[in-house]
Amino acid sequence: MAFDSGHNLLYFVDNRSATRGVFRISYSPAGDGGNGSFDFSSTFSMGGNSTADTFPSQTGCPFPGNNPQLPNSVALDSAGNLWVGFGRNGEIIRFNNPSAATAANFGTCASFIQIVAATPDNHLSNGLAWIGHDLWSSDGKGPFFIRDADTSCLVSPNAACTDKNGTRALTSITTSTVVMSDQVYPATNGNNLYFALPGNLVWVGNVAAGSAGQTVSSSYINTAQLASTPANIRALTLDATDPANLVVYAGDDPSAIGTVGVGRWFQTMQTAAAPGVPGAPLHVVAAEVGTDALINWSPAQVAQPVTSYTVHNSFASNGSPLADVVVAPASGNVYPPTSIDIPGLSASVAYEFQVLATNAQGPSAYSAPSNRIPLGITLPGTPSAVQATAGDAQAAVRWTLPQSVNGITSYTVSALLNGVATGIISTVAAPAPGSSTGSAIVSGLTNSTSYTFTVHATSAAGNGSESAPSLPVTPLISNVPNTTIVVNGPPNVASVPTQVTYTVTVTDASLFPIFNVNLSNVLSSTDGAFIVSAVSDSGTCSAVGSGITQTICNVPSMAPGQVLNITVVAQMNAAAITLTSTVTAFDTNGSSLTFSKAFRTSQPTVQPPPQTLPTISVPVSGSAIPSTIHPSDTGILTWTVSNGTNITANNVVFTITVDPLLAINSVTVTPATGANPATCSAPAPGLGGNVIVCTIASLGKASNAQSMTMTLGVTAPPPPANFQFIPSGTVKFDGIDSSNSTATLIVRVK
Repeated sequence: MAFDSGHNLLYFVDNRSATRGVFRISYSPAGDGGNGSFDFSSTFSMGGNSTADTFPSQTGCPFPGNNPQLPNSVALDSAGNLWVGFGRNGEIIRFNNPSAATAANFGTCASFIQIVAATPDNHLSNGLAWIGHDLWSSDGKGPFFIRDADTSCLVSPNAACTDKNGTRALTSITTSTVVMSDQVYPATNGNNLYFALPGNLVWVGNVAAGSAGQTVSSSYINTAQLASTPANIRALTLDATDPANLVVYAGDDPSAIGTVGVGRWFQTMQTAAAPGVPGAPLHVVAAEVGTDALINWSPAQVAQPVTSYTVHNSFASNGSPLADVVVAPASGNVYPPTSIDIPGLSASVAYEFQVLATNAQGPSAYSAPSNRIPLGITLPGTPSAVQATAGDAQAAVRWTLPQSVNGITSYTVSALLNGVATGIISTVAAPAPGSSTGSAIVSGLTNSTSYTFTVHATSAAGNGSESAPSLPVTPLISNVPNTTIVVNGPPNVASVPTQVTYTVTVTDASLFPIFNVNLSNVLSSTDGAFIVSAVSDSGTCSAVGSGITQTICNVPSMAPGQVLNITVVAQMNAAAITLTSTVTAFDTNGSSLTFSKAFRTSQPTVQPPPQTLPTISVPVSGSAIPSTIHPSDTGILTWTVSNGTNITANNVVFTITVDPLLAINSVTVTPATGANPATCSAPAPGLGGNVIVCTIASLGKASNAQSMTMTLGVTAPPPPANFQFIPSGTVKFDGIDSSNSTATLIVRVK
């Protein structure tokens, strides 16, 4: 049944084989001394299998569609239209404006009764119920709902509503015989659903919050009272006298065959161990009615009484919020209503509301904010052409602005997983006037997971509609920002000694920012050249001067597309000099990045007296054992420098650079004793954070040592960690190396 309290009309179905119709009768709740009374003379047959009805249809309208049978449920939408479901047919029909229909004034049957939806299994429905503007039901496979059915399921029938429509929900409920909600016409603040099962009752609370916020009580009747056989619950009704403490009545037939005298009613309600404050109200909805704001909400069902509500204007775009309004029981009533009409709001001002509940124990917390009502302000348009580019645990999202951007203050990008919002968002200010596109970086994503993205605009009126989603992208740790480094300087000089100027240019050529950017500039020579000055157009550089051959420049961060220039001046004595520059940084996910190296050698035009520098093959090899380690585990890094020729390499220097997050536990070198021992310095701050310099006087067959081996014990950073490190070692000596002078290792931590 469904009751229209504004017209005192009760709608019901009769699925007897001879009738199978939909009827209306006048009902007065106050009649018969408060017990309620029917006016049977007002009984009106609105439609059915009219040719077989024993109670002739005053309208003469048959049910439309493919022989619908056994009408078994009715529900009134917020506009007063009556929706009907069937037990042997998946079609859902609607009677339009049934309260005004008479035998001589209902229009045509085609305009009075229409097919407007269908169940997903296209076979049957087991009850109809409204939550807001969503129509809920259950077919032979379980619960489903049709979003905004009262506005989207129109005639001509919307294919999305009639072609096996409905979004599956509450998959833990597989079989249901009756569906009921706490939404009472004409309100739209329903928030509780009840599903009758063959052997119990399921209560779903906070339905409007979606799957992430709903609560499910799967056994709502005291099972000790049930018969050993299935209870066969076939009827539900709700006592909503106290909206904050709903009482459910369920009727069963434990015999399952209609045995006289064995049917029972169960009364089910919540209980509380002790008095307490009410729960915060849920599902606060604001609607604009002229210059009034109609506020509806759903009480929290926590078995605590509510004596009043306070409606708080939490946002007003003109900066002048309205005074709080206390909602108390009307005269002669015990329980306060769950809606209020607030008149006299200002045009061109946007409003938002929150509600709290109060009893003798005190007030609840405030509810979540309602939607914003524009009151004459146009909501922003919808962005389009959303595109995403994957990064390391992040994505760069771009979109085309709406045609009219007047009044838009910000844009919000939402990350979706399998089409469902994850709660990961990025809100950015609206771009400068004249721009046609917007962009944002969305961080906090999970690598190797596919996401899509939507965008909506926000103005004083509230949020506009979500855009269509982007194509899916998958963040990966390998998607680190693409950054370049270039070193420019003169290829030669006219005379020596002189000062040589180099320009080092670093560019973040990616769509993502980088952080803690370190640029190491190392000057190499054979005759004591040094760095005179280093000046960066952003950030700072370490001290330089006589004897200094390395300077490290640092900037806290670089934005996408940003260019950083560093001018390095070197003192050149007589021999050629080389400036080698390397940049390291971190992305937003904390991954360590080493971008690239570049150098240019400046040689004097006038050569100094020739030096006899031998050409020798002094190869470098290295290994990381293991090459992949877990967070906080240890590993071994090994480099070996060797000279198997008869020509001695003198003053051998081996420089090791280790990434800053890879902790160094030990450093050993061989040979460590004898006439020609090797030594290593302690780790010192440098490029990437750890630099170790190892030396030996000579290597070769004619020397006391043919090789030098350096072994480092390291520890990976603690979890969570998912990095790739690239430690390296480079050899130099008094001569020219004809082999590989650098060995770079790869250590993965995951």
